[in-house]
Amino acid sequence: MAEHPKSTSKRRGLRAVSGFLFTAFLITSLFSYHIYRLTSFEMVEKIGTTTISSMNEVQSLFKLYYSELVELAEQSPEADLVLPGFDIQLGVKLKDIKGISEDEFGNFIVRSLLKRIYYEGFSNVIKPSDLAGVDKENLRGLNDVADGFVNKKFNDFIFLVFIVSTVLAALFALPFFIFSSGWNRPAGFGTGFVVAGIPALLLLYTRSKIEGLVSSDDVAAGMLRGAILPFVDNAASNYFIVLLLGVGLLLVSASGIFITKRRKSKAL
Repeated sequence: MAEHPKSTSKRRGLRAVSGFLFTAFLITSLFSYHIYRLTSFEMVEKIGTTTISSMNEVQSLFKLYYSELVELAEQSPEADLVLPGFDIQLGVKLKDIKGISEDEFGNFIVRSLLKRIYYEGFSNVIKPSDLAGVDKENLRGLNDVADGFVNKKFNDFIFLVFIVSTVLAALFALPFFIFSSGWNRPAGFGTGFVVAGIPALLLLYTRSKIEGLVSSDDVAAGMLRGAILPFVDNAASNYFIVLLLGVGLLLVSASGIFITKRRKSKAL
């Protein structure tokens, strides 16, 4: 029995709406997942330690204070450790530097400072009076970025966006499947995955540009090489998998439609 035209039209409309929403939430899910990873403490720590490791002047300054702080740790192990050269609390005790080598001291200082900034907020840890020699406009800009995006609160918010969008994508996948039929099902999902996976091409292009910048030995090149490039590689791989899955589903759909039409033509 043929399906009523109005019923068919309604079914197509529901398929189009559920397919659009599935794709939109899939895109949001993938994007928020990578922003979540980019703004995680592990990534912030990696960027910070990689950058400092490339700054020889800063490393020399840390080594200059190392022996003095080790002696102070013996005398007053419960005293608070402050950022050498500044009056900024690092959230650790002097006793915590025991067992840390001179070469690892710089990374320990940076890691401790970043941990406080990440979990407590930049403006709560660093005051303008603590950095008298720093340009106030640059400090305000850094403060806005750090308090807005580089902190645990923002990271938790992005994780919530990821969870909600993933659940919604899964929910809308069900009516999208139900209101599709035959080989339109793999074609519909394949199109959604291809659209969601297109950023893989942009990331591959971005990677090629970054590779052209990492050959030098400056601070920015060290950060790009040690932290940003591995992140871009991982993100590109994830998007590329989604893209390949979409292409595979479209090929399955096209093959199925071709075989079905061929069988029908032979039957006639």
